[in-house]
Amino acid sequence: MTTTIGEKMSDIRSEYTDGLDFYGQTNPFELLAQWGAPLYVYNEKILRQRCRDLVSLSDHSGFRVNYSVKAMSPGELYMNELAGYEPANTLYIANNITADEMAAAVAKGCLTSVDSLAQLDILGSLNRGGRAMIRINPGIGAGHSEKVITAGRNTKFGISPDDLDKVFRILHKHDLVLAGINQHIGSLFMEPASYLAAARVLLDLIETLPPEILASLEYIDFGGGFGIPYHKYEHEKRLDLAELGKGLHELVSAFAVKMNYGGKFLIEPGRYVAAECGLLLGSVTSVKENAGIRYAGTD
Repeated sequence: MTTTIGEKMSDIRSEYTDGLDFYGQTNPFELLAQWGAPLYVYNEKILRQRCRDLVSLSDHSGFRVNYSVKAMSPGELYMNELAGYEPANTLYIANNITADEMAAAVAKGCLTSVDSLAQLDILGSLNRGGRAMIRINPGIGAGHSEKVITAGRNTKFGISPDDLDKVFRILHKHDLVLAGINQHIGSLFMEPASYLAAARVLLDLIETLPPEILASLEYIDFGGGFGIPYHKYEHEKRLDLAELGKGLHELVSAFAVKMNYGGKFLIEPGRYVAAECGLLLGSVTSVKENAGIRYAGTD
């Protein structure tokens, strides 16, 4: 008995990708026949739509979307340059980086963010009279599990707002200009409320900064963590970007007017942009059973 490609497709759990017309004028079997397995497949239409989703969150003139490159390092910075990104437009945001890594980022002209008083002191010694960015812990965390929550009391990330006076002293010690403040509350949040609450906390905090500090501020970065529905086959709802965008736009617009702020408001999505536009096709190389359980080996 022969089997057509259309019948083979029913063997692949592809309800979601078929609904998106992910493969366009082709299908997995034709792609594997042409290119072999394993094979990464990307859909440019979905990628562009996710970018549009994020850019349209706010039409405030200072609103920007930065793509978050995970695990920033000198190697990542080098790859960014090869891809055509200017270091001057790159925020080097990392956790517990070495003095050598800081020096490399500063030498390239990147605005470098630190998330501890000790690291701010090191940055100042390497970049006296330069610009700095700090990561604040807003006290609010969110994410799909406690292991990816990166703000709140039980995390290592960020500088406590209670230590701002110490921040100001270190800035003065090294004649540093505070050019940016950022935060990140966690990964894969699926409800807008926690993100908006943390954004509000950050803006309220910035309102209390001394006028001379506020005057130098170029970037207010709310971070990323925008979730995608990993349980899509169980009909998990998408993150409500309309609600998120409405709330975020109202916050930044009101803040800019109240504080006469002319700098940038940033968000830093990563996974939301890229995760759903790509998939991996593979082939089963062997099948066996142990204790009544069937196992499939793949390439």
